[in-house]
Amino acid sequence: MLIYYASRLSLHLLLLVLVVWAGISSAQSPTDIKEKIYDRGEELEGLRTTINDLKKELVRKETTEIDFLRQIRNLNKQIDFTNRLLARLDQEILVRDRGVSVAREEVEISRDNLVKLKDRFAKRAVKMYKAGTYSDFELLLTSASVSQFFYRMKYIKIINDYDRKLYASINTAIDILKEKERLLLRGIEEREAVISEKKSEKRSLSKNRVVRRGLLKKVRQDQGALKKLVKEKEEAAKQVESIIIALEEERKRLEELARRRKVPIEELAIDANFASHKGRLIWPVVGKVTARFGKRRHPKLKTITENSGIDIAAKEGTEVVSVLTGRITSITWIRGFGNTVIIDHGSGYYTVYTHLGEVYVTPDETVASGHRIATVGETDSIDNSAFHFEIWYNRQKQDPMKWLKRAL
Repeated sequence: MLIYYASRLSLHLLLLVLVVWAGISSAQSPTDIKEKIYDRGEELEGLRTTINDLKKELVRKETTEIDFLRQIRNLNKQIDFTNRLLARLDQEILVRDRGVSVAREEVEISRDNLVKLKDRFAKRAVKMYKAGTYSDFELLLTSASVSQFFYRMKYIKIINDYDRKLYASINTAIDILKEKERLLLRGIEEREAVISEKKSEKRSLSKNRVVRRGLLKKVRQDQGALKKLVKEKEEAAKQVESIIIALEEERKRLEELARRRKVPIEELAIDANFASHKGRLIWPVVGKVTARFGKRRHPKLKTITENSGIDIAAKEGTEVVSVLTGRITSITWIRGFGNTVIIDHGSGYYTVYTHLGEVYVTPDETVASGHRIATVGETDSIDNSAFHFEIWYNRQKQDPMKWLKRAL
C-alpha cells in the first residue's frame, strides 16, 4: 500500500513540474513585439491626422476657389504623407505578423501541455480504479501501530495537498490557454485592420495621383505657375539651410558643454570620419544626374537659379540609401522638396535626401553606409523634379560630385 502511495506522490510531482514548466515557458515569451507596436502608435496617429486635415482642406479648396497650383501643392503633400504612412503600415504589419506567430506558438504549447496533463491524470485515475484502494480513513484504521498511523496520516496529508494544487494548476492552465487564445484572436483582428487601412490608403493614393495629373495638364504651360514653383524651390533650399544651421548650433552647444564638463565629445554624436571619404562615398540612388551643383539655367523660364546639390533621375520606388554611417536627425516635409531626410555624420557633416516616397527610418535612428532609408518619390510634378541630394559641412554647401564615387 505504501508503494502505491509513493508512486502516486511521484506522479503528482511529475505533473506539477509540467505545470510549472508551462508557466515559465509563457513568462519567457517575447514582449518587445507589443512595445514596438505601441512605440509607433503616436507616429502613425500623427500621419493619419495630417492626411485627414489635408483631405478636408482639399475639399474646401475645390468648393470655394479654383487655384490649381494650390490644389497641386496640397495633393503633393497628401501623396507624400500617404507614402510615409504606407511605409509605416508595412512595418506595422510585419511586427503584427511576428506577434501573431508568437501568440500562435504559445497557444499550441499551452494546449499541448494541458492535453498532457489531462491525459496523465486520466491514466492515473484508470490505474487507481483497476488496482482498487482503501479510503484514507480505512487506511488509517488498518494501521498496525500508532507510529504507522501517524506515518500514514503524514503522507495522506502530503498527497491530498498535491491533489488540491494539481487541480488548481489544471484550472489555471485552462484559464491561461483561454486568455492566450483571446489575445491571438485580437492580434489577428488588429493585423487585418492594419491591412484594411493600407488598402484604403492605397486607393486614396491612386485617386489623388489621377486628380493631380489632370491639374498638371492645365498648369504645365502656365509661366506664372512655373515661376511660383521655382520660388518654392528657392524657399525649400532656404528651409533646408535653416535646419542645417540649427543642427550645427546644437552640435557646437553640446561640444562646448562637453568641454566644460570634461565629457568625451565622441559620446555625444556619431563621427563617421566623413572628410576621409571624399571622392569615395557611395551613391544615394542609382540614376542619371540631371542637374549639377551650382548655378543653372531653367530650361523653360530661361532664368538663372542655384542648385544646392544635385538632381538624379530615378524611377519612383527606387531604393535610397545612406551614403555613410550617421544618425537620422530630421524627417520632415518641405514644400518644393516633399519628404525630406537629413543625416548627421558627425564633425559638422550632413547629407540631405529629398523628393522621397516611402520613408523607412525614424528620428535618432543610427544607420550604416548603404542602409535603405527611403524610396524615390514621384517625379510627376510641374517641372519633373528628380531625387535631390545635398552635402553640407558646417553651414557650407558642398558639391556632391566631388564627394561621390566617379561612376555610378
